Amino acid sequence: MNTWLVRGLAMTGVLTLARLALDVTMEQWPAHDVALRYIGLSCVISMAATWGFADGRRKRLQYPDRPERGPDLTMIWLAGGAFAGFATAALAWLLGQSGNSLLFELTAGAAWSLLLVFVAAMIGAAVGTIRANRQAPA
Repeated sequence: MNTWLVRGLAMTGVLTLARLALDVTMEQWPAHDVALRYIGLSCVISMAATWGFADGRRKRLQYPDRPERGPDLTMIWLAGGAFAGFATAALAWLLGQSGNSLLFELTAGAAWSLLLVFVAAMIGAAVGTIRANRQAPA
């Protein structure tokens, strides 16, 4: 299975679970909607950043002398984020969780999810690479 597909499927699950949990908890505690949104957002960001950190660290430790070798993490996470964005938008619309139209979900909703996953993963990969550089023997 392609690495971008694995990341896309996993992040689709995380994003969908975060949206479902947010929907359920906001019905129970509507006064805490801002805090609940930030909790869901931080779960998604931390998952993508942690996985990106592991990818960046693993790539740098695997190819310490030639950083241009190995998998291109930018394209892997871009494709995974795009898959996660569109799949999450389609699932949210199919589940009737979103009060938005399908067009809105597949454009603005998918773009937001893609950027959220991609940027968090790239920051994580950069930190993982820097961390691996500092731990590498001189």
